[in-house]
Amino acid sequence: MSAGNMERQLLEELKAILRNIEEENGDAIERDNLSSRLRAWLIAAFRDCPKVIPKDLIAKSIEILEADINTHKNECLEGSCQDSQMLEVGNKARIEASTHLEGVEVGGRILGSPGEGRLEFVYKILREEYQLPRPYLAKGLVALYLAQRKANDHVPLSKIMSILSHYEQSDTTISNIKWKLFGEGKTAKQLQLELFEDSPQFVNGEKAFKLKQAVFNFIDELVSKSDDDSMSLEKELISHSINFLTSFQNKAGERPYYQFLSEAVLKEEDSKAIIIDWMDVYSFDPWLAKKIINDPDNAIDAFKDAVLEIQSKILKGLNESQKGELYSAVPLEIHIKALPNPIRPRDLKQEHIGKLIAIRGIIAGSMKDKPFLQVATYKCISCGEEIKLMQEPFRLIELLKKCPRCGSKNIKLDVMKSRKIDIQHFTIQDSPEDLVDGEQFKKVRGYVLGSQSGNIEGGEKVIIYAIVRVLEKFNTNMPAETDYILEAIHVEPLEKEGIIELTPHDIQEIKRLKQEYGNTLPDAVADSIAPHVVDNHDVKKALALAVVGAEGLWDKRTSIHVLLVGDPSTAKTDMALDLKNIAPKVVIAEGSSSSGVGLTASVRRDELTGEYMLYGGTLVTGSGGVVIIDEFPSLKREHIDHLRMAMEQGIIPVNKANISNMILKANSTIVATGNPKRGHVDRTKPILEQLDIPSPILTRFDLIFTILDHADVERDREIIRSMLKQAKTKSKGLRKIPEDVLKKYFVYAKTRMFPKFTEEAERGIEEAFIKIRQYTGKGDKAPISRRFGDTLIRLSYAHAKLRLSDKVDAVDVENALKILENMLKTVAIDPETGEIDYRIIEAGVSSRTVELMDNVLFVVRKYEEQSEWGAPIKEVKKELRESWGISEDLVNEAIERLMVDGKVYEPYNGYLRAET
Repeated sequence: MSAGNMERQLLEELKAILRNIEEENGDAIERDNLSSRLRAWLIAAFRDCPKVIPKDLIAKSIEILEADINTHKNECLEGSCQDSQMLEVGNKARIEASTHLEGVEVGGRILGSPGEGRLEFVYKILREEYQLPRPYLAKGLVALYLAQRKANDHVPLSKIMSILSHYEQSDTTISNIKWKLFGEGKTAKQLQLELFEDSPQFVNGEKAFKLKQAVFNFIDELVSKSDDDSMSLEKELISHSINFLTSFQNKAGERPYYQFLSEAVLKEEDSKAIIIDWMDVYSFDPWLAKKIINDPDNAIDAFKDAVLEIQSKILKGLNESQKGELYSAVPLEIHIKALPNPIRPRDLKQEHIGKLIAIRGIIAGSMKDKPFLQVATYKCISCGEEIKLMQEPFRLIELLKKCPRCGSKNIKLDVMKSRKIDIQHFTIQDSPEDLVDGEQFKKVRGYVLGSQSGNIEGGEKVIIYAIVRVLEKFNTNMPAETDYILEAIHVEPLEKEGIIELTPHDIQEIKRLKQEYGNTLPDAVADSIAPHVVDNHDVKKALALAVVGAEGLWDKRTSIHVLLVGDPSTAKTDMALDLKNIAPKVVIAEGSSSSGVGLTASVRRDELTGEYMLYGGTLVTGSGGVVIIDEFPSLKREHIDHLRMAMEQGIIPVNKANISNMILKANSTIVATGNPKRGHVDRTKPILEQLDIPSPILTRFDLIFTILDHADVERDREIIRSMLKQAKTKSKGLRKIPEDVLKKYFVYAKTRMFPKFTEEAERGIEEAFIKIRQYTGKGDKAPISRRFGDTLIRLSYAHAKLRLSDKVDAVDVENALKILENMLKTVAIDPETGEIDYRIIEAGVSSRTVELMDNVLFVVRKYEEQSEWGAPIKEVKKELRESWGISEDLVNEAIERLMVDGKVYEPYNGYLRAET
């Protein structure tokens, strides 16, 4: 298209716009109603294209274009109309604009003042103006423009490619530009004819190109405009940042940020980062606060420059004796915190891309920190060229394959000259307490650079202040996909996990419960758990104790683990699952479908870095709350073994793949439910003998209850009436304490009540512990273990918390002992003797069974020495039957139990060996 034709089209468009404005009695038009070509012309003409364009500007533009068209006509008549005149309209119009438009205001700004253009805008305008078939070809034009601006002549292709490599990191894109803009194809030749002067020239035997003057001028206007805008915005941001850091005062009249920077210069404060409270910025400078959220990259860079400038001024103020090598400006990382309205990972949307957000969740997976090359420096061995490539953690980097100067592939990475920074990758997901019924958690990956890398641990609940980036994924069978990735600016751990914020009104409401119920408050709480389930008061109270725990008691385990076993359809699961409605944080797992790594931790290779990332399982996700495991005995033996460290120490040690000596926090309370191996409880045997749960795990449960199903007229009548009431009201009964109040009550009791033991309570615990040890250690029996003492102390402390008391008193010890005694009556009774056998709790089997197992083990060891295959099972059974008088059924049960406990194994069919 010739310059004259384009000018005439622009003139017609402007006249039509002016007519419409006048017909509607208006005084302006919005920028979005203009064609892209007209917007580009206005930028070239007036160095700006404001959002709202006044009628006066349209009229002046018409005058300029009419004058240019007349001039253009005369030149053509004289035979001097050349291709180089194309798009020179911008140059001439801009010169005339200084006289035509002086003082015209648009939106409170003088026309010609810097706007907010960016290089992306330049690419967009170039593509629209010259109908480029691919958007990235605009980058090739800008690269040639930059080279030509220095050379002022034809530019060799290698030089263009070298400049392009600084702006574009993808080798594929660079190759496409080289072929489709500077190559020999039909499209390339057509573009060259329209955009470049003459045919390609040859410089030192290499193809060289030069933009037509009109195209060069057009790009010059756009790039200059973008540069001016960037410089103006940068200066404005730095100015605002300096003003805030030096002038902000807190309520005490102190200037905390200026004082921090002064101490950093004088080495009184050894810090690598300055933490800026966004609320401080908002109260001082709302414009700057909004820029931090909407344009975080530029805002953070401005703060970095402001920090150095302020420190330089501080250094200038020092007297000569203070100056020297002792003091110097300290580059600091900029951390932003306290952004309003944190979102959940599942709430992350495309409108957040490029902005600074606060995101709240739990760290589901993390890597070890490692060095990252922000600027990778390559050196060509052949020609000595040094190439620096900017790298981003969210973008897959294509390694430099050859020298852009000489084409040699003999290049190598110079790690020492590259700019390095520590990096740690992580994955954050929704916290269970933040999910509404039916919502599924979402995981978002991220990374943190600098001083905070290496500090993120799996299982931590955090608020992360991060810039939302786009992680590109490429698939050859479909278009490019994208995913979110967070660049963490500041990581703030939340000390209390699963915690609801309590208002003063909430606290008053909770304290009224204490006034209303007094010392019976724990019983009222128990009655409010699964109110539709008849009886089972002790079980419900045990669940309440598990929710509140013994946090604040000591540095040992404070979780209270509970196991509910018994006949099917006895509401075990119903009672446990009701905690989901009233406890602050609950995670649910299904025993039959859970694996060991699913409960504890797994290691998976990360697709971006190619390294292993550690992911926490259910116990990590539920850290600080309750993890309900239904059908617990259905877990495989090897999976159950994974739980021991988590139940006792609240941690999960990891040594997998290339990850070693890592510890995940798993301070979860386990509430497990399940049925015996054969479905129903065999009343002739201790219940714990009927469970496929090894004794080391059983002993980690503080409270174990057996719930039996037996026929009782009055109780059955009460049960069926409760079921009918549920059908009528479509509810599960009325709680004594409302659900929302109960949840807040548990938060208050767990996190704000830290009672002290009275002397009376200590004496009560001491006497009870000694009495039980003496009773269980009669004769040659081993007494109940010291773990019982830990359990008694934990339960007493938790009961005082349930009372909202600041003292653990005798009443708490009495209630703890009562629950323990009732528990023992359900799980520790030897059916043959009718007496409590504490060995059942310690070993999962009765003293008689332990003795029987010892006898079987003795005979196995005797026979295994006589054969390399091991002890023949037939011979073992025969000797035990004939010499010891033990029936075959009892021997079979003992062997099965020994195998469950891992004390014997079957190396060959029909043979046994004892573990050494």
